[in-house]
Amino acid sequence: MHYSELNYNSSQAIRGFLEARGIRLQKRFGQNFLVDPHKRAAICRLIPAEAGQPIWEIGPGIGALTHELLQRGDQLTLFEIDYGLIAILQELFADDPVAVVAGDCVTTLPEVWQASARPAAVVGNLPYNAASAILMAMLEGGMLPPRLITMVQRESALRMTARPGSKDYSAYSVACQARSRVSLCFDVPPEAFFPRPEVVSTVVQLVPLDAEPDLPPWFSPLVRRAFSSRRKTLRNNMKNGELYPGITGEMVLEAALGLGIAPETRAERIGVDEFIQLSRAVARQGCS
Repeated sequence: MHYSELNYNSSQAIRGFLEARGIRLQKRFGQNFLVDPHKRAAICRLIPAEAGQPIWEIGPGIGALTHELLQRGDQLTLFEIDYGLIAILQELFADDPVAVVAGDCVTTLPEVWQASARPAAVVGNLPYNAASAILMAMLEGGMLPPRLITMVQRESALRMTARPGSKDYSAYSVACQARSRVSLCFDVPPEAFFPRPEVVSTVVQLVPLDAEPDLPPWFSPLVRRAFSSRRKTLRNNMKNGELYPGITGEMVLEAALGLGIAPETRAERIGVDEFIQLSRAVARQGCS
């Protein structure tokens, strides 16, 4: 069967297609297929069209978004963890310029990133329970393409764009904003999916900063330690020994004092630029 024969806009058609092949959706993989053609088209519009450009898609499912991208002339690499769906993708897109990479993309993405031409964009409807792990692996692993367009639970999207002092501001917020410009594009209601999730989703776009920040390797461990107990101060969270080989909490506190950041400050009050400055100040102490 070719993908053109499947009605991606019909929950009933998709249900029948899966049942005929004995496929049961795995709740642990957060599988919800986007059946609203308007939302799929809106996602595609976020990627400038250029025939033949390489696009990577994470979590393609049965190809609802894949077939839209193909019709633009994109060259696709699909990252899928469910081997039942992998077999379906190989059937539906057997005659098309599509490569399927099997396995957990946290592991497979770095391998393909090193071995292939860089994608013009990465797009994905990420499983809610794995979205932050996937995005953190890409951000911390230096795998940020010119455009990263992802659909996540709205709660997660708000954390990605949260500002200091807000209830959603976290180590995740700092990780995203220290490396990219993050923008909320639009919401996607539960009825746009089959099966329906219980929450609203949000499409988020991450674009690399104009000047890539030179972050020391202890930047992420420092930020995570600072937020390890949200209601505790920087002094309390930095108490427990090394946070990175050769880097201790005491060094961080000394660098913070030099920047005018009081040890009694909570991480939720420290801005992204201040965290970057703090990590670099530790380096200037001769810890590089």
